[in-house]
Amino acid sequence: MLRASSLLFAIRYPNGRQEQLSIDSDSAKVGSGAHCEVRLPPEHAAVEHLSIETRQGVVFAEARTLSPPPTMNGLAFTHGRLLPESVVMVGQIGLSVSLLQLADEVEIKKRSTRKTSPHNYVLLAVIVLIGIAYFVKKYRRADSSVEMPLGVPELWPQTEVSCPQQSKEPALALALDQRLRADTKRERSPFAPEDGVAAVPFYQRAAACFRMAGRPDEERDSIADAAALRRRLSDDFRVNQLRLERALDTQQWELARHQIHRLQAYLGYRWDPALTRSGSPNAVAEAVRGAYYAWLSNVDRRIGLKAALTKKK
Repeated sequence: MLRASSLLFAIRYPNGRQEQLSIDSDSAKVGSGAHCEVRLPPEHAAVEHLSIETRQGVVFAEARTLSPPPTMNGLAFTHGRLLPESVVMVGQIGLSVSLLQLADEVEIKKRSTRKTSPHNYVLLAVIVLIGIAYFVKKYRRADSSVEMPLGVPELWPQTEVSCPQQSKEPALALALDQRLRADTKRERSPFAPEDGVAAVPFYQRAAACFRMAGRPDEERDSIADAAALRRRLSDDFRVNQLRLERALDTQQWELARHQIHRLQAYLGYRWDPALTRSGSPNAVAEAVRGAYYAWLSNVDRRIGLKAALTKKK
């Protein structure tokens, strides 16, 4: 019986060690983060370095960070098609990705040597028709489940960010460090939205520490950068929400899954627990955020199931 496609990763480490990893899915994240299907050492890979997905039997890769920038066959890239012979370098680790169609060989052998009764064909046809009718009914309205949360999730906590340093020199050193971190993450934000979201509190903490250090010009610059980045990411997040709704309404499933993964990237940034105080509105905001993320995941799974059923027809 034919099963869903799987991604086969061939991984080559700097010390010459090689391994193969099969992911029974049509998408996978590559990085050092715990949520990644392909985990790489943190000294070579960012938390989420690559996004791999299949579209109509073709494997595509998208860079989620440029620190360090991944290369494909020796050339830097942000996104593109992966051939089985393509080698993607993440740090000093080489990756090759191919698409497999997994089949149960025992079942295939049995079917080739066993005669099937006409009554079994009739029964099988009835079962298939019932299954198709069920899923057509279930998915005929663009997979936009009635369980979709009404609230729009916040990307940042509402708690004011303060400087942990109380004297000028340590405050200035921390401000410069936070500013550098924020600038680096902002540069990666076009490819990794979660880095842009994470950059905002870095700018806010830098501003607070510049204020403590008596550097008003740098404080104003950091506040302005935080506000501009926050406004841009908020607008982009809502635009991607509208694109997802449009893709679901028009049943453009591949585009819908792309938008789902994009929105999940914005929400992938985890708030610093130190910034969230009990009794604040952040408890409610976190609940809305979690409900929305769960809804995105459920719709993604439903579309994946629908695609698998379509391939079997």
